[in-house]
Amino acid sequence: MVIIILGVLSAFALPRFADFRNSAVIATLDGLEGAMKSGSAIIRAQALVEGKSSGTQTIDSEGATITIVEGYASGNFVLGFRYIVNLDNINFSNPTDVCQTEWCGRGNQTSIPGGPSTSGLGGKIWPKGYRWSDQCSIFYVNHEDGRPPEIGQLTSGC
Repeated sequence: MVIIILGVLSAFALPRFADFRNSAVIATLDGLEGAMKSGSAIIRAQALVEGKSSGTQTIDSEGATITIVEGYASGNFVLGFRYIVNLDNINFSNPTDVCQTEWCGRGNQTSIPGGPSTSGLGGKIWPKGYRWSDQCSIFYVNHEDGRPPEIGQLTSGC
């Protein structure tokens, strides 16, 4: 009888526990998305102040040299958008590997799995335990035409 009761309880508890993990990952992505939007606005403001709102140029921000395209951080992960969320220590990640660190990132892409289409370059940042192809990430796209970058979440695979 005790085993039956435990079985019934686990049938209800396990999905709730799994849902908490999903919610925690999405909450983490929410925070990163907000930081990315804020960081992007700061980089844009600095580019405007320095008169670097067109073409491909660089700006120095907090010790990092950031490539900007049309006044926004480049869609190149290593040279651009990783710096707007202070992921300076994360290098370009292999798309087939499962992320083993807190965050992984990849950019300089014309196509992002599950992300928006682009005429420019973009990439995404994903959490530990996921891959580039998984739909659990934050994407960043600089269309390279002066429009603000697209920044958003992919959460259907979290």
